[in-house]
Amino acid sequence: MHKEVHSQLRLTIAWITLFLVGTDLFVVSPLLPSMIHEFNISAQQASWIVTSFAVIYAVMAPIFGVLADRWGKKKNIVVGLILFSFANALTFIASSYLMMILSRIWAGGAAAMITSSVFALTGDLAPKNKNGLYLSIATSGFLTAIWVGAPVGNLIGNITDWRTVFIILATGTLVLSALNGFAFPERINTQQRQPLHFEQFKSMGRDVLVTTFWALAVYGVYTFLGEIFKNVTGLSRVMSSVAFTFYGIGALFGSVSGGWLSDKLGNDRVIKIGMTGLGLLLIAVGFTVTHPLLLFPLLTLWAFSGYFMFSSYQSFIAKRNAAFSGRIMAWNQTAMYVGITLGSWLGGGLIAYHYIFLLFVSCAASAFMGLIWYRFKIIS
Repeated sequence: MHKEVHSQLRLTIAWITLFLVGTDLFVVSPLLPSMIHEFNISAQQASWIVTSFAVIYAVMAPIFGVLADRWGKKKNIVVGLILFSFANALTFIASSYLMMILSRIWAGGAAAMITSSVFALTGDLAPKNKNGLYLSIATSGFLTAIWVGAPVGNLIGNITDWRTVFIILATGTLVLSALNGFAFPERINTQQRQPLHFEQFKSMGRDVLVTTFWALAVYGVYTFLGEIFKNVTGLSRVMSSVAFTFYGIGALFGSVSGGWLSDKLGNDRVIKIGMTGLGLLLIAVGFTVTHPLLLFPLLTLWAFSGYFMFSSYQSFIAKRNAAFSGRIMAWNQTAMYVGITLGSWLGGGLIAYHYIFLLFVSCAASAFMGLIWYRFKIIS
């Protein structure tokens, strides 16, 4: 009983950690108008406040993954949270656009140090036959930041000042560094010091490519949903917020359900069902994008199917690469950001020429390609 309570305490701390890190990432976008006004910059310049975080995250995650397997995931998390706290404090006091960019680069590097190690340690310490469930619950913390953390942060920024959000995040993550240090063991019984051979490296590369296909499929459309809702569906700001809530609820329940079912039915079934559903529902959403009554429930189903697969796939690759769990989770995070970037480029090009339905079909094709890659290159 005591062991189970301890496991749940660790999971709760992991959830809060990913929630605050996710809030830091997602809250910047709604606060950008205030930053643009204060620093007197263009929208294109402002986009680098978000992009700099994502780029440095993708570059640094594999490096910190190696570090996690060598000196311990707990150290990665605790040190990363301290650095993350100072990065947010720097954002809080930023007096120029350059200082803001530097603070977001620092935050992106620190986040790369934290998140993959949280995922890896959560999977490593999960009770027997609950690996998928625990990973999915941890993932839900990151997802909750999309539809709870970011809107609440935006509300705080509107009531007070955008800087207030970052000093709250700085304080919260500094407290979390102590909590993580208290809750997690220094080392666990894994084969962390085994050398990584070239064949294992290639296998890990093949594994995480599925995540790139998945991220392109999900975020190629999600990145431009606001614009689609406004210019194609014709939704007001209030109704757009409602639509995003439908999406967020689907993502949250999909993540938790996928993790729970992967422990019951096995990862393979959940991954195949999730990727197939993601592809089909993207096409369905594309057909109904001008009909809000049909669109809203389909948004929930689309998000459900996408995140139904993601937690299960994280559990799958963590088990396949148990001796290098820190590295595989870090590479998986990088693969996700590569997919997000590719999806943004694809979506931006198609949106510019008003090829809306083609965007949905292209993203669906990416989901099906990910399924084919998984079926014939990973489990064959």
